[in-house]
Amino acid sequence: MLTRLDAALIEMRRLWSPTTSGRAAEGAASAVDLSSVLVAHLVGEADGSLTVAEVADLLSVAAATASRLCDRAVAGGYLQKAPSRDDARRRTLTLTDAGLDLREHSLAFRRDYLEHLLADWTVDEIASFEGLLTRFAASVSARPPRPKPLHAPEGEHR
Repeated sequence: MLTRLDAALIEMRRLWSPTTSGRAAEGAASAVDLSSVLVAHLVGEADGSLTVAEVADLLSVAAATASRLCDRAVAGGYLQKAPSRDDARRRTLTLTDAGLDLREHSLAFRRDYLEHLLADWTVDEIASFEGLLTRFAASVSARPPRPKPLHAPEGEHR
């Protein structure tokens, strides 16, 4: 049972990828880095303003990683960085017009795609799936993985 669940979760990567076999998916706009979509979504959800440290916390990544992701979104024109009004040592991230546009379009794309995928599901099936998936997502957030160390095969040293 867990093997099939794992395979299904891996297959779901298509939900976040605008390409199939290296080709742009039908109707896909030019590719935008997923990290820029995620950061734009987070900043938008936070009423349009976050710090890099807050992005790191929300994504459960190191501050340096969050900084790179935010820099990528700034370089793409989706965010702007400005000194914080509360603490000049901190930088506040806000959405640009392009970032607002990216957020709106990505939300619309995901909703339209979900509507397409679930078109032949009953309302009860969708409600059941939503409840279980929401519960699963909460478990993922509450219990992040603890990677096991990789062991080298006999006779090999890393």
